[in-house]
Amino acid sequence: MTRIKELWRDNRLMFIGFVLAVAITGYFVVRTALFTIYWANPANHDREIMPWMTVRYVSHSWEIPPQMVDAILGSDHHQSGRGRPGTMGRIALEKGITLIELNAMVAAAAQAFREGTGYQEFRHGNGQIER
Repeated sequence: MTRIKELWRDNRLMFIGFVLAVAITGYFVVRTALFTIYWANPANHDREIMPWMTVRYVSHSWEIPPQMVDAILGSDHHQSGRGRPGTMGRIALEKGITLIELNAMVAAAAQAFREGTGYQEFRHGNGQIER
């Protein structure tokens, strides 16, 4: 304990910087562990699409690139007007389709992507899908 008091007294800025660095590192370690545990659970794979889900969540769940989900939807829905991700419920409403139809579209695209058919010419670089 005296060593910590010494560091505080003699090297206050360095001590604060070290504590901040440890706290930030701890945050990212915990965050990574939680994400790893969540996505390792098979119950979170190929989940039926719900209105609250974002394009990114769907792409993680179905293990397909988010650009592919955007291409299925017909445009870039990563961000809605105010910098917030668009939800599947809002996207389905805009497109005039049901979540069941949206789920079927994503399921078909995921199957084609996994089999390497239909979307084999998908390029990560520019996010375009050529059919």
